[in-house]
Amino acid sequence: MSDPNPRQPPAGSNGSSPGSGRLVGTELEAAKDMVRRVMALYSEQLAQERRAPQGPEPAHLQELTDQQRACVADLKRLSAAEADEAARIAAAYAARYRELTRS
Repeated sequence: MSDPNPRQPPAGSNGSSPGSGRLVGTELEAAKDMVRRVMALYSEQLAQERRAPQGPEPAHLQELTDQQRACVADLKRLSAAEADEAARIAAAYAARYRELTRS
């Protein structure tokens, strides 16, 4: 019989798959969501830079593009990351998100 909700960890689970130390389910999705939020902010900044009245600043465009590429790489790493590395990535992106959205 198949599990009707395969994304949820079994009851009593700490969110890691047995023996692997990897995040699963909602914790993994929350970590990925934080990376995606930061990536979206970089996308907005790239669009703003391209529309700048004085024209885009090539060095800033490159920096933003590099940051966005790092987000993509970290999203891929999250899928195979051990729980401690995934938690570290999620915390780093939460801090970056706060930094980027600070007014």
